[in-house]
Amino acid sequence: MTALALRTRSAWENRFRTPTLDELLEPFNKQLTGLIEATREKLREFPDVTEEISWLGIPWRWSLVYRWKAQPERPWAYLVPEPGKPRLTLPMTTAIIAKLPARKLSRPTRDGIVQASEVAGVHWVQWELVNKPQLEELIGLAGIKHAMHAAEN
Repeated sequence: MTALALRTRSAWENRFRTPTLDELLEPFNKQLTGLIEATREKLREFPDVTEEISWLGIPWRWSLVYRWKAQPERPWAYLVPEPGKPRLTLPMTTAIIAKLPARKLSRPTRDGIVQASEVAGVHWVQWELVNKPQLEELIGLAGIKHAMHAAEN
């Protein structure tokens, strides 16, 4: 057998078996594992937000999906544990983006918003998680999004 034939799929990419959270975190070093855990903790602190592991297809594969109970059909946030580069995704409407404090945001955060793909009026804003100060800024954006959704319902 070749080396390629012996390669086993990571839990993140094996769509035929639902992984545990520990299996999804296994490929990460201590720093990234801590960052992912901190992200999870902060997202779950928002009122009426639930977390689930779901298969999302390629490229996100198995990811953590955060739903707001008032709108369970439309995920509020995604944490994509891609080995080597975990990402936080916050789908945002143009109305939400217009209310963000753009001048107060760091350049990488603004770039993530500007470069987001738009599909059916939703901007798929995503950032690779790199450090805790960045995470705090992104959680602030998640808070703005959460508050806007709460005001609508």
